[in-house]
Amino acid sequence: MRTEVLTRWDDQDAQGHVNNASFGDYLQEARVALMHGSPIGVLLGSGVVVVSQQLEYLAPVLYDGTPIVADVVVGKVGASRFDFGYVLTHGGQPVLRATTTLCPVDGNGHPKRLTGAQAEWLRSEQGPMPELRELPMQARTQADRSHHYAGTVRWSDLDRYDHVNNVSYLTYFQEARIAATIAVDPTGLRMGMDHLWLVARHDVAYLKPLAWQAGLLDIRTSIIKVGRTSLTLVSELFADRDATEPHARSITVLVMADLSGKPIEIGAEMREKVASWVLA
Repeated sequence: MRTEVLTRWDDQDAQGHVNNASFGDYLQEARVALMHGSPIGVLLGSGVVVVSQQLEYLAPVLYDGTPIVADVVVGKVGASRFDFGYVLTHGGQPVLRATTTLCPVDGNGHPKRLTGAQAEWLRSEQGPMPELRELPMQARTQADRSHHYAGTVRWSDLDRYDHVNNVSYLTYFQEARIAATIAVDPTGLRMGMDHLWLVARHDVAYLKPLAWQAGLLDIRTSIIKVGRTSLTLVSELFADRDATEPHARSITVLVMADLSGKPIEIGAEMREKVASWVLA
């Protein structure tokens, strides 16, 4: 299945590239376009939620007004879950590989079984899924070894089910991640520096729905691993500072790169700065 997704000027980040969170929106637009009018299109109205998604960034995209091309296949089809796999290209170059797991839900938010016709249609669209290495989604942040970011839920972050949309979580985690990196390295601002931090991979597990709230979120970010050229982060989104169970968890791989995008080694000074956030 192939569809095109139009890019927007405000999809860009401070580096002049399409922002990593915008790709989550492209995935959503692609699958909605393909579901609409199919036997599973009714789920868009009755309820279907994203359980998890994995995004691997292959190349930067500069805005030029041309669309992103999305090739989408169906992967595993279960009784009440199914997977989509994506390869996104721009100008003929692959720029993203991704997978998404979705679950139909009833009016109370409980999982709902696929009908026979829905499952049959999904199986007719099955194809080879992108092969992505497993990241440690079981990792948890530690409150005393985390950067805490106080985020807000905007009214426009909600979807038609009155929950925070899956794409909005990518923005929340991005805001928390940038705040955390700025705290130890001014290049977290992504402007006017001699090196960059690039998102190479971003996986999200959506654990329970989040509704609009007036109070501040608590998004905690810890470091799982410091590699030669990369940091692996775990972030968890809590409704407030006193909450004990997160609404979502993400694992992000950040690569330190020169201005041409080539990975460079993380120096001793940076390793020392982030040491207090590395999980034991």
